[in-house]
Amino acid sequence: MSRPTLRRVAALLATAAALLGLGCAAVADLALPAPAASDTRPPTQVASPSSIALACAPGVLDPQDPYAEAVQAQAWTSTGPETGGPAQATLTATASHGALSMPTGVVVAGQSGGELRGLALEPCASASGDQWLAAGSTVVGEDLVLALANPGRAPSRVTVSAIGATGEAMPAQSVTVPAGQTVTVLPAAWFPDEERPALHVEADGPGVAAWLQSSGMEGEVPTGMTWAASTRAATRLALPGVSADTENGTASVRLGVPGADAATVTVSVSGPEGAQALPGARDIQIDAGTTLDLDLAGLAEAAGAGADGGSAQSGEETGGGRAAGALTLLVDSDVPIVATAMETTRGEAWPDSDSTWIARTAVAPTTALTQARLPGAGTLADLIGQQMAASPGRPTTVSTPSGSGDVTVRLVLANTGDEDVGVSLDGDGADTAVDVAAGATVEVDLPDEASTLSVGAAPAQGTVHAAVVATVDTPTGPVSAVWPLGAAGLATQSMPVSVGP
Repeated sequence: MSRPTLRRVAALLATAAALLGLGCAAVADLALPAPAASDTRPPTQVASPSSIALACAPGVLDPQDPYAEAVQAQAWTSTGPETGGPAQATLTATASHGALSMPTGVVVAGQSGGELRGLALEPCASASGDQWLAAGSTVVGEDLVLALANPGRAPSRVTVSAIGATGEAMPAQSVTVPAGQTVTVLPAAWFPDEERPALHVEADGPGVAAWLQSSGMEGEVPTGMTWAASTRAATRLALPGVSADTENGTASVRLGVPGADAATVTVSVSGPEGAQALPGARDIQIDAGTTLDLDLAGLAEAAGAGADGGSAQSGEETGGGRAAGALTLLVDSDVPIVATAMETTRGEAWPDSDSTWIARTAVAPTTALTQARLPGAGTLADLIGQQMAASPGRPTTVSTPSGSGDVTVRLVLANTGDEDVGVSLDGDGADTAVDVAAGATVEVDLPDEASTLSVGAAPAQGTVHAAVVATVDTPTGPVSAVWPLGAAGLATQSMPVSVGP
């Protein structure tokens, strides 16, 4: 055997061994140099990992003491009991009969009162070496906590940089995340007084999963707590689960341009009648290395979500005030960008004040789904109820109530393609079939029992995005959360890993 051939075989074995050691099966975008035209391309080698580990977000973190233990969260996973239970740091799946299926999991974090009142549904995610988080602020009155989790077997060196409103360069910072551990940091210590940050998380070794907790206070009045999932830069992003109700609060989307070239961006909204550009959001110019917060007022009208139709998508309220008929935000750009939407909702009056409680909800981009295992609506509602019924951490300065009321859980399906798509929800109870028209977004009840979401055959596959939206009543007003399905670690159920020459 010639020396070049030996080197190629050695490289193949080293790459396959690295994949097996990391337990990372989701490496579909692995690209090795193409052979020269005169080469004879050898057969593709397929690695068969025996297990995969996803990292799961912690519970609510106190930004005044980020190194303290997080408030215990609840979780549901496709590999655990159907009823869910206390959240764990890692979700591991092992191969069965030579096949390894990607597990799914969601962490239910939050509290119904106190200074960190809010709800979050965060996906368990695979480790990544390159991801973005575009939410929150580091100005006075706002708090950010960055959680970095390493589900691998070796430490990972993480570098965090940021872009912001002015485009001024901010020095990158580094931290080591030990194997099997979660590290929390305060971005304000690294990037202070930044009104619109977008954090870039890069990691070597096995990589990390990342989430961002955003919370705030106006004097002694809490202005909500939520978690934002990470995303990757792309030229088209879909954010299903944005609320059609902007009358009882605010809604905006943060757009960040991480590259060296300015971006021309168009923001559209998809509703039950299809998709159309948001007024005033066509061909927006955003400078390279900067961020922009775009106001989403008039979102429902643009999508026709308020049109007469007699369905839940026409603005009917569910679960204590959040209008049903969730929409999908579509962001198109000529260069890769990042985006995350943020909503706020006014609640009950603050004691002896003209101020009101505020809830905030982050909506992150998703990747297209082909299949995913989902919890039953009753199970997810029970977990949310348990979480929100617990005594809140960091109580308010004046006596205020807490507690969990009615919970509503809905499934949002968006079809970003040019052809109608059939989606099935096959579970232990009755099966459900949903037709989603080209360019449209529909909202349906999540089945009572656990089910498997499956998208119709190609060419429909690759165009369906989904999210689960939950709202819970509290004594001080409703709070909501959006679980982005198809986030990192949830794009597919079956993942053969091919190692080319």
